[in-house]
Amino acid sequence: MQRKEQTSARRKCNWESHMKEVEDFLEATGRLPRENPSRRKNPPLSAEPRLARFLRYQRRIEENLSDIQWQRLDQLAGFEWSPVESAWYVRLGEYAAFVRARSRRPSRRSIDPHERQLAEWFRNQQLRQRRGKLPHHLATDFEKLLNAVGETDKTSVHPPPKVRP
Repeated sequence: MQRKEQTSARRKCNWESHMKEVEDFLEATGRLPRENPSRRKNPPLSAEPRLARFLRYQRRIEENLSDIQWQRLDQLAGFEWSPVESAWYVRLGEYAAFVRARSRRPSRRSIDPHERQLAEWFRNQQLRQRRGKLPHHLATDFEKLLNAVGETDKTSVHPPPKVRP
């Protein structure tokens, strides 16, 4: 039993150490660490990929985190529990704003690259929905968008708030 307690204490100490490194990185750079920073303009700091992997792992084991660990992660500026889903909602909002502003859908043949991206995103979501590949909660919000297309006075769709599991 004593060995199990030592392992638990060591893990907690390691978590605290990693979290402190993430917080220091955030304070020094103004952003969270990236897992693949080589694609960015600036070269990675040596610990950056390791810290990004730590954050990714925390997302994966979210249900096993203590309340204090969950709160500390949740309070990190820019931290998202579901970054892919958050990006999906950003794109959904951009699409809805485009339709409201221009009273038409974005065109895949437009000379504006952002408009083409929105049109392509919309097309891909339609395909995902038809094939049953769009998660139910996203499909529901996508349906709201489909119903609102062409109606400029509809309100935008926002992601549901994140609550502790």
